[in-house]
Amino acid sequence: MKKIINYILIFIMLGFDFFYIINCVKFSNYDRVHTYLALPIVLLVPYLLEKILKKELDSNLKIIYFSFIFFADFLGCVVNLYGKIAWFDTFTHYLSGIFTAYLGILLMNKFQIKQNFLGRIIYVLSFTCLIAVMWEFFEYGMDSLFGMTLQHADTTGVNDTMIDLIAAFLGSITFLLFYRNNNEYLT
Repeated sequence: MKKIINYILIFIMLGFDFFYIINCVKFSNYDRVHTYLALPIVLLVPYLLEKILKKELDSNLKIIYFSFIFFADFLGCVVNLYGKIAWFDTFTHYLSGIFTAYLGILLMNKFQIKQNFLGRIIYVLSFTCLIAVMWEFFEYGMDSLFGMTLQHADTTGVNDTMIDLIAAFLGSITFLLFYRNNNEYLT
């Protein structure tokens, strides 16, 4: 069932992405074509990792990845909800907090990291914050090296970075609250 969910997400994203590429050509508007052409490459990452590692990735890990790509890359960049809905970037960072908290739990269980309850919570929060900070480093690097505006620093200054980090942190807390009350992952 998990593989089917992954394939459905990929099919939806590639189908609409192809539609956007056709419209670029049809209307000779190539402003966003790089965004559309990047999506298929981003969707290949888990399969490239499997080839490199010579091991199939966990289905839950792929669902996390493709779900996040659906929101962040497909809806945010391809459909351009980042440009159309003011709060969508913050929402995506909030989701990243949930997804990376779950990823942290998966990795903790995969590598059989034994911690008490408080240690597990600190690990998940720290893991989520590390991923969020690394993403902000990436955004800053792209802005600095390639003149992009991923951080919207010209209009928001530090606010965008701080809101992104806080949103990811709150997303991981949401995950921890949900799983503490409804799942044995943290017990």
